[in-house]
Amino acid sequence: MEAIDKRTFSSVLPNGLNDVFEVKSRFMRGIRLTLYQRSGVPFYESTDATPHWDGTLRGQPLPGAIYAYQVQGLLPDGTPFSKRGAVQLVR
Repeated sequence: MEAIDKRTFSSVLPNGLNDVFEVKSRFMRGIRLTLYQRSGVPFYESTDATPHWDGTLRGQPLPGAIYAYQVQGLLPDGTPFSKRGAVQLVR
């Protein structure tokens, strides 16, 4: 059983098909998605039930780049879960 859908972590390409970077999980609760600038400063955070990012910051499109992310949450037994990686924003 995977805590999160492995297909979640790929790229954001505003083309009508891959418009958002989202976390999908049938098992985790308390999910938090954080995205970071290259400098390590967080610029996006969501605690929605299905967090997602559309490649913008305050409604303005960000440049195509690779951004770091961290997903945190709790597994059904209460064990903390954390995954870090990168998402590519293609313009």
